[in-house]
Amino acid sequence: MTQEERIEQAVYQLLEAVGENPDREGLLDTPKRVAKMYAEMFSGLDKDPKDEFTAVFSEGHKEVVLVKDIPFHSMCEHHLVPFYGVAHVAYLPSNGRVTGLSKLVGNLFQTKLVSVSSFYETPAWGMTEQDDFLNVAACLETELGALELLDECQRIEKELDRVRHEHWGPRTIDIDILLYGEDRMDLERLRVPHPYMDQRAFVLVPLLEIDPTLSVPKESKTYQKYLSQLDQSEIKKIS
Repeated sequence: MTQEERIEQAVYQLLEAVGENPDREGLLDTPKRVAKMYAEMFSGLDKDPKDEFTAVFSEGHKEVVLVKDIPFHSMCEHHLVPFYGVAHVAYLPSNGRVTGLSKLVGNLFQTKLVSVSSFYETPAWGMTEQDDFLNVAACLETELGALELLDECQRIEKELDRVRHEHWGPRTIDIDILLYGEDRMDLERLRVPHPYMDQRAFVLVPLLEIDPTLSVPKESKTYQKYLSQLDQSEIKKIS
């Protein structure tokens, strides 16, 4: 029995369990349709993201490449409910060469992308003798716990060849958890809210573009108040 046939059988039994008649006219093809849908939704489970970087071409420049509105789909693993959306990715060519990223954004289990800010270019922070930063903020809905989400962020960093040579040193990508709802945490691996976010305009500008009303969890002070006290003159919006 093939995998799709097993899914068809399970859907048939599910319909019976909820009191439906799988053999009535309107439901005759439902198990087959659901099996095809599941095959598509879960098609990325056995893929390595690095194997998807197959389209490499030359652009002859080193400016930011912005790819917008990449369609993606995923599945909530707790409820088996599908959801769809679009993602935006910005990156810098390496020696004028770029790769197609549309395949990279695929099955993101337990997490839904809600909104993404514009992209901003800013001078490096911390160790200033390095290339400018490219910054973006995203709002997610997730059923992952905070440490599970941190593990997923670090997994993505590793898959994109993030190497931690030195604190605040150059890196290909840096994913930070700034806020986790209204929770406050001070753990060995994770501090939320991010301990430096109220000192960094390049963090607050894209974050507050998504939600200008954000305030410090369990406090009345808004992040707009922090931002008003920071220099924003060198933050350049690029999209």
